[in-house]
Amino acid sequence: MSHALYEGLRLVPDRRALCHLLLQFDDVHFGGPMFVQNYKGFAFRLLSVLVISREIGDRTLERTAVEILNSGLIIPTGSSVGPPKDVVLLAKQSRPKYEKLLGIKIGFE
Repeated sequence: MSHALYEGLRLVPDRRALCHLLLQFDDVHFGGPMFVQNYKGFAFRLLSVLVISREIGDRTLERTAVEILNSGLIIPTGSSVGPPKDVVLLAKQSRPKYEKLLGIKIGFE
């Protein structure tokens, strides 16, 4: 096993820990290792948390993701891609592709 993979498994040992990482809006530092969080991917990460939290039966994580999605949070997209966008709009735009890929419906409204 590579050192990087070992470090990743040590820092994110299970799906619950992965969900907590995915819920972070900003980059996450663990001393040396760093997980870079792309703002534009935040809505997709929230959809991922919904899928994983439902699979593992963690209603608290699921509720947290739904609350963020419905909070009206505005995501900075960078000047080259246009104005900032509402996180729920980005999630709704990403959701059909994700649902098709997984073969499931992802509701959050």
